[in-house]
Amino acid sequence: MPPQNIADVRAAYELLRKTADDLRQEHSQVTASLAAVQEELKALPLAYLPPEDLKAGIFELIEACGHRYSASVRESIAAFATGNMRGFEHPCVASDLGKPLRFCDLEAAIEGTDPTLGRAQFLTRGQVKCDDQMIYLFFGDLIREGLKNIMAAMPAAELGYDKIHPGKIGTTRQERRQALAELNVQAVNLQQRKADLERDLREIGFPVRTDPKGKAS
Repeated sequence: MPPQNIADVRAAYELLRKTADDLRQEHSQVTASLAAVQEELKALPLAYLPPEDLKAGIFELIEACGHRYSASVRESIAAFATGNMRGFEHPCVASDLGKPLRFCDLEAAIEGTDPTLGRAQFLTRGQVKCDDQMIYLFFGDLIREGLKNIMAAMPAAELGYDKIHPGKIGTTRQERRQALAELNVQAVNLQQRKADLERDLREIGFPVRTDPKGKAS
């Protein structure tokens, strides 16, 4: 091999070795940097938070938990609205389960005359040691607003309306109460008039005869 070619090979080898050394040095630096970053990744989550940031995180946790729990509340609302919160001792017809509560059912729950529905455990359903009524007493406004937001996303079918014919849906509760009040007044007036007529008929010798069931004839 000619001398000039050996010199070229040596120069090329030196260049290759220097390149390798540079690469090894960079590799060592990168490896050290990577190890430092990995240690920081392990240590960083374990560090404590500033007090105010910890407080802010707790509020964020409440919001996140509430959002997740809203699904459970939604199920409770649907169960209440379709009569499935009643116990087995309630004398309701099985065919009524799954259908929306009737006017009389909801009124009884509101008035407290139906204890099977009156507790309305929307927030802690199934927790016998909890009583949501206490929470409603002190945080009623907040809870109503929260339930309003949840129910806004609930279709009518989720409340059992897909189980009944649309023609069976009556008037609103306000209209129903007014109609009932008017009918009660009419009933009282008619009962009084009926009694007056029966008295007059007796006085003139034509008493009203009644059958064994108490109906006049």
